[in-house]
Amino acid sequence: MRGLLIGAIVIGGLAGFVGPSLLTSAPTYGPKPSADAKVRQTAKSPALVQVPQTEEQDVADSAWSAGESASAAQERHAAEKSVFYAGCNEVRALGKAPLYAGDPGYRVEMDGDGDGVACEPIRRG
Repeated sequence: MRGLLIGAIVIGGLAGFVGPSLLTSAPTYGPKPSADAKVRQTAKSPALVQVPQTEEQDVADSAWSAGESASAAQERHAAEKSVFYAGCNEVRALGKAPLYAGDPGYRVEMDGDGDGVACEPIRRG
């Protein structure tokens, strides 16, 4: 009985490896597939695509990793977004310079060269 079970497992395993190759090389009957169908058959599956997260998902992720509740994270995020600086002099006086794109209080108007960094140190030429 045990020998039959082992034999069935071996034959089943071989059928799993050999069977698909026999099926793909079998002749086909009927009309030939179109060129479009051939392309679809040979096309590779697309890789996993990274879907951009929404701002709410980013807040929820940071809340989860920080161990805080989602409502507390939303309140904190709203407070961060409401930061407004009158200009770079205020930012520097508060010790917050430089501001990077995405930082609370960053505005394009304060980014003189448009490189995503506002209130950079003044360069003396």
